[in-house]
Amino acid sequence: MKKEFPSILQFITVCDYTNPYTESMVLDPPVLMMALGHGVPVITCRAAILWKMNAPLSIEEVKVDSPNAGEFWIKIISSGLCGTDMHILEGKNEVQFPVILGHEGAGVVESIGEGVNSVKPGDKVLMFPLPQCRECSSCLHPKGNLCLKENMISPTGLLLDGTSRFTCRGRNIYNLYGTSTFTEYTTVVHEIAVGKIDDATPMDKVCIMSCEVPTGFGAVFNTAKVTPGSTCVVFGLGGIGSAIVIGCKASGASRILPVDINEKKFPRARDCLNPQNLEKPVQEVVKEMTGIGADFAFKATGLIDTMVCGLGAHFGIYGVCVSIGASPTNLKLSFDKMLILSGRTLKGAMMGEYKTRDSIPKMITDYINKNINDPLITPKLPFEKINEALELFKYETGPQGHYHADPPDQYWPACWASNPQALQTSNTQSSWAATPPTHQAATPQVHQAATPQAHQNTTHWHSGCCLPEEGCNTTHCWIQTCLRDADKHD
Repeated sequence: MKKEFPSILQFITVCDYTNPYTESMVLDPPVLMMALGHGVPVITCRAAILWKMNAPLSIEEVKVDSPNAGEFWIKIISSGLCGTDMHILEGKNEVQFPVILGHEGAGVVESIGEGVNSVKPGDKVLMFPLPQCRECSSCLHPKGNLCLKENMISPTGLLLDGTSRFTCRGRNIYNLYGTSTFTEYTTVVHEIAVGKIDDATPMDKVCIMSCEVPTGFGAVFNTAKVTPGSTCVVFGLGGIGSAIVIGCKASGASRILPVDINEKKFPRARDCLNPQNLEKPVQEVVKEMTGIGADFAFKATGLIDTMVCGLGAHFGIYGVCVSIGASPTNLKLSFDKMLILSGRTLKGAMMGEYKTRDSIPKMITDYINKNINDPLITPKLPFEKINEALELFKYETGPQGHYHADPPDQYWPACWASNPQALQTSNTQSSWAATPPTHQAATPQVHQAATPQAHQNTTHWHSGCCLPEEGCNTTHCWIQTCLRDADKHD
């Protein structure tokens, strides 16, 4: 029997309202009310609210206002759990409270406001924490992807018009990065933060393409520009770090050195490093293992010291260190100036430098068109157990290991063969690193806010990232299948 290999998801937690694979089960849609007697539709649905830091999420009924111009209602189908959500929950990243978390989401457009011309009701869409307005100076710049209309770096918790559209217990509830996907509906998502995706997209799996996967891939293809035959060090093997590892292999790296303090994530291969088990600093060990130092290093953790380790692990003349993982707010970096005077380069990037609305839907189309195996999803938890999902995520990704009960073995799928013999050197380059396709605005279709359609109530929650088993053939790994022979595509 042909063996099916898992793909990019190393650890996935899924929550659903019913059974995502039972087509016949459709629950009643959320209640639609008229606000204040003025005939303005308001949705009442469930959402997971964070009322204060270091508190569990509270699943409560919220009222969601109708979309204004340029906005629309979205029925959430799947949502990812990301390390940034955990940082906010633990108070490491500053946001306004109370807030609905979640910024990796896939869903279906329910209704649109005036002036929306890129999607219509019924379209499948992906939401992006980093929008693309296609109008500001950053979006118009060939290399810019930090849209100026929505400041992700200093989030206000409000939409573009300065208002909040969620209310609960008579209080306004803040929005996260213009998305807030931990809810049945996330309205009032602005058009600039959404991309229409192929109708054939598997909605229960694609949410990680909102953030983790493009962030990791772009760090390799766009920011570092990893070259064939190079040596790469990856600090952190969560969702983003795992995507980086796969991207490095696809770029033809001859050696990949994963570094993490959680050995549950380690590949069943050599060259995996746990700094807590080393007698020397990890950067010195890397130099001893390679004879000269790494060509590329990636910081995919929230630990800022790994940035200095990454710089120190390089050969001084041409080494490149890329910082991706979000560190706690206002944390300062300090290092010896000789680390960069000797020729090393320190770079940072958000969302892999991709222009989200232009590039990521194309990435998903490539994913669909390659006979890709489904990613491994385990376990499945109901929406009501989202706090349990967060605990499982914390146990898998966090250095403290707060979740004490040993999870089942299937939570820890076999991982990456990182030794040089297991890596196939090639000149494969991702078409996603190329210039984004030219945007052509669709014919405007204005749809007044209407009664939400009764879509299947199948919201899922995904967490983390999984790597292929040792010896995995690239044709059996969906992300690598996407990358295989990518130079043949536009």
